[in-house]
Amino acid sequence: MTILENLYNGNINVVERSIKKGSEYDRLDKLSLELENKFIKGKSKQEKELFEQILELIYGQEEILLTETFVEGFRLGAQIMLEVFSEPKRQFTPIYENE
Repeated sequence: MTILENLYNGNINVVERSIKKGSEYDRLDKLSLELENKFIKGKSKQEKELFEQILELIYGQEEILLTETFVEGFRLGAQIMLEVFSEPKRQFTPIYENE
């Protein structure tokens, strides 16, 4: 199956990933959750709700940023491929080229 067929059929998802246990991301994820739990401990219901709203906004911003970064990276890769397959503007003739 080609990459386009896999993409069409939903076999490719660049967003969903499993976290490797013991990785740096895993360590930071656990630390973040631990600190979040310490922070909200003893807070009022209103303070907890406000904190959750702040986190939702941050996650929303992060999703927009990651989407834009992915799209820009994909476009850059496509532009590189276009340049690779286009006729180069040369000042010299490479010695390996057949005449």
